[in-house]
Amino acid sequence: MSRGASRAVPVIALLAAFAALVAPGFPVGGPALAQSAPADSLESAVAAVRVEPESLTVASGDSVRFAATAFDEDGERIPGTRFFWVLDGDLSGAVDTTGLYVAGSPAIGLVVAIPAGAEIAGAALVRVTPAPLASLEIHGPARLPAGAYARLEATGTDRTGARRAVTDARWVSSAPD
Repeated sequence: MSRGASRAVPVIALLAAFAALVAPGFPVGGPALAQSAPADSLESAVAAVRVEPESLTVASGDSVRFAATAFDEDGERIPGTRFFWVLDGDLSGAVDTTGLYVAGSPAIGLVVAIPAGAEIAGAALVRVTPAPLASLEIHGPARLPAGAYARLEATGTDRTGARRAVTDARWVSSAPD
C-alpha cells in the first residue's frame, strides 16, 4: 500500500449518500451492497486508491480533471477499474463520470473516487476560492476639494457574475497635493 491511497474514505457512508441521490428508495448496505461486487471480480481486489492531483486550490467556475488509480494488496495497478465520482464535505459544483470537476462556490471538501464494487475509496482535498474580479465599481464622490475626506466603497463582479464587496482596497489619489 506504499503507492496506494492518498486519503482513505469510509465508502459505506459515501455509497449510502450517493445511492440516496441517484436511486431514492433503493436499499444500500447489508446484502444489497455485498451482492453488488462478486468476490472474484477485479474491483473486489482493490486495496488502495490514489486520486491525482491529491490536493489543489481552484477558483469558482474553473474546472480540473481528476484521475484515479486502483491498486491491489501488492501495490500493483489494477487496469480497467471503473470509478464513481462524488463530492463530499462542503464542496459544491459538479463532478462527472470521467472525474472532471467544475468548481462551485468557495468551500473546502473532497472529490472522491469509488471503485465499482470496492469497499475503499480515494479522495483529493479541494479548496475553492472566489473567482478573480472581472470588473470593479467604485461608489463615492467623483471629485473632492483639496484636504477633504470621503468614504469610498467598491463592489466587484467576478467572471461568473457573482458580486461582492471589496474590503481590502487601498485608495490613492491621482492628483495628490
